[in-house]
Amino acid sequence: MMNTQRELHNAIRKSAWIDVANRIVSFQQIGEASCYTADEPEFWPHIMELVSVGYRLQ
Repeated sequence: MMNTQRELHNAIRKSAWIDVANRIVSFQQIGEASCYTADEPEFWPHIMELVSVGYRLQ
């Protein structure tokens, strides 16, 4: 297996629930929020972008 394939195979998936109406990001399931799931390298930049535009972490 090539190194990049191994990295993709071993990538850690992260999940958060995003409540757009209340501008909340939660790491536990909440009400009407949608679940956002991504590999770790993509997950944190997206979460930090939401925080930078006013989303609260819960």
